[in-house]
Amino acid sequence: FPAQSGLDGKPITINNVKSLASIPIIIDHGAEWFDSIGTDKSKGTAIFALTGKIANSGLVEVPMGTPLSTVIFDIGGGIPRGKQFKAVQTGGPSGGCIPARFLDTPVDYESLAQLGSIMGSGGMVVLDEATCMVEVARYFLSFTQAESCGKCTPCRLGTIQMLEILTRITQGKGRDEDLDTLRIIAKTVKECSLCGLGQTC
Repeated sequence: FPAQSGLDGKPITINNVKSLASIPIIIDHGAEWFDSIGTDKSKGTAIFALTGKIANSGLVEVPMGTPLSTVIFDIGGGIPRGKQFKAVQTGGPSGGCIPARFLDTPVDYESLAQLGSIMGSGGMVVLDEATCMVEVARYFLSFTQAESCGKCTPCRLGTIQMLEILTRITQGKGRDEDLDTLRIIAKTVKECSLCGLGQTC
């Protein structure tokens, strides 16, 4: 990993743009000011690219701890054409889908993690009642499979096998044993992969 051995074999720092962009504001306003925004454990703001089945898509910045419902319905304008909210996917391919019953969840690192999702790089995709969740899983797994470096066997082969199963299910050719097989493969990939990509399958 570059944080251990990067340029010239020396450790390097890797941060996302949001973290780096916070530095000048913190310097200008002070640490106490920044500390006053957000929750006890998740300080500052969360920036999301709000997209999907939403009336108002775009970049959204809210204080950490803002409920998902506020982001989706008050800021995002809710689901268009009278459709019902089904779930929101946060954190990109490594994230998770949060169903309607958790709409009051605060947007912060700990709360999203408790639901099996992550903040990630700030993707927030709203899904409506017509969305096939198996297709969503297949879509994000196709990215993970394509990005696998192939170094470790569980990720290299496991993501291919999972993608084949999900593709078959979305084509209406699912088998009785598919869900059990998916669980076994996903557990193996998660526990045996060498990097974070496979460990989040």
